[in-house]
Amino acid sequence: MAFDQSISWFQQKLGKYDKASWERTFEVQEQETGTFIHVPKKPGGLKPELIDVDLVIGSTFPKTKPVHSWFAVTQKGVCRVLLFPFFRSWWTQQLSPKLWFLFLFLYFCEVLVLFVYLRKWESHWKVVTWSEACGPALIMVLLGVLYMYMVSTDYSSSSQRRKAKSLNRRRRAARQKRKSSTQENGMAHDSIVTNGIRQRKSTNLSPDFNVKDNIETVENSNHYNSKDNDNDKTEEELSESGETTSSTTESDVSDVEMDSNSEDPFAWDKQGNGSPGMQTSPTPPPTAEKVMVSIWEGNQCKKAQLTLMEISAAIANKVDSHKSHTGYVQFSVVVSMTLAFIPLLFRLYNTTGTIGDLLISNSEDLLCKMFGYSSWSRVIVVISMLERFFLSFSFFFLLCVAEKSYRERCLYAKLFGWLTSSRKSRRAGLPHFRLHKVRNIKTWLSLRSLLKRRGPQRSVDMIVSSSFILGMVLVILMCVQLIKGNEKERFLSILFNWEVSIWCLVLSVYVLRFMTLGSKINSKFTNTSGLLTEQINLYLQMEKAPHKKDDLTIANHVLKLASKLLKVWKIKT
Repeated sequence: MAFDQSISWFQQKLGKYDKASWERTFEVQEQETGTFIHVPKKPGGLKPELIDVDLVIGSTFPKTKPVHSWFAVTQKGVCRVLLFPFFRSWWTQQLSPKLWFLFLFLYFCEVLVLFVYLRKWESHWKVVTWSEACGPALIMVLLGVLYMYMVSTDYSSSSQRRKAKSLNRRRRAARQKRKSSTQENGMAHDSIVTNGIRQRKSTNLSPDFNVKDNIETVENSNHYNSKDNDNDKTEEELSESGETTSSTTESDVSDVEMDSNSEDPFAWDKQGNGSPGMQTSPTPPPTAEKVMVSIWEGNQCKKAQLTLMEISAAIANKVDSHKSHTGYVQFSVVVSMTLAFIPLLFRLYNTTGTIGDLLISNSEDLLCKMFGYSSWSRVIVVISMLERFFLSFSFFFLLCVAEKSYRERCLYAKLFGWLTSSRKSRRAGLPHFRLHKVRNIKTWLSLRSLLKRRGPQRSVDMIVSSSFILGMVLVILMCVQLIKGNEKERFLSILFNWEVSIWCLVLSVYVLRFMTLGSKINSKFTNTSGLLTEQINLYLQMEKAPHKKDDLTIANHVLKLASKLLKVWKIKT
């Protein structure tokens, strides 16, 4: 905060030197005006039938964002890795107890390796290099920081859950008290009613007075029934209200998040279901409009009206049912095993001159050359192999998750382009509709914006960015090692260079895959050939139905503007 204040102070000080007189006058008027409190206001509302540019960009359907700075996230990640055993509850909640025990075992193994390696042992048995001993620790820190960046949007959820649980307990206790008091009041009310009836029978009161008593009795009973209905709320509703209450009191989230109802593009669905605290809008937004689609059931084509959510659910079901291949997972296993055995192959390459010497060597000599001549060195080598295999596979597993997410995005874009094609939509079992109405065009744009935001976004992009940055850093290190090389110290005579070369090759494979899938996704979502085809269809419909020429002309103009807007956005991105 002190640095921010200093920067702001110096910025304001520099701004005073180039201010003109009109700017000073304008700033004084701005300070006097302040907010819009003095401005006369009248009730009004937005026009939900119109669209924003966010619908084309894709920001109409926002995703969660981190609430802390990158420095705080990095600090927390390093702290949770270095003090791994002390954050058991957090890691088990994020991963699983089995994975936590596995990484705890690797953590203590790495501590043992560093303790033994950093001691001043005799150098004749110390065949383990610094990269072999410290490499797993660096990978572990990298994984911890990367995972902390991926879950940085979930910082406030733990505090919200704690507040929600405490609030739920209080509400349960208050509900039980209200139930007991209601039962007591109900028993007293019944006794009063029966006594009143007996008194009316005994004293033979007038009919008007009897009617008045009956009305009061009904009103009281309705009052108690309403109390009972309020008390019979389920715990799920209370937990939801507790979460909303706790989220509004969260200081970190309140600075960066807006109202949930204003940011929810599907708020109309909650209004239609009668959610508490929400009023039904007379005109539904574009996400609530229904379009006429064609659905194939066998060889029969049937018509139906579907909303944006229903069409998106049909595409999501097709994506979920798609069988994914595991080629990159198998590739990651092979690469992880290669990285685990690289130190052994390196020592064999440097200690044996030729293949003939390797064949005539004794097996005991080969084991001593690979694992060392001391029991401690052999322990370090074996532990390092296990750590390198599991930790490198963990990193490559994250890359496989990112690759699968990119493939799903590409499949979403592919199926989205098939909606306006009768042949492809029938083959895929998807609903089909044409862009011959303005309503259909708005639904098409909304669906495009929604499908671009489906699935994990920020966390997967963080994995891809980290792989690209790590690859760039390793390439720079490899270039430096090539420049430093001389006759005595060749490039292949250092184990670190072997490891860097393999990591660069593997990361280049994944980065190339990400770039290929990313280009396919952008090309499919920004492809305007479907819009041009629909414009041709509009002219064909004008020829067959001249009485609909006005409506079709309006739709044609909207299609032209939409295609131009997509081209402009494609050039910017």
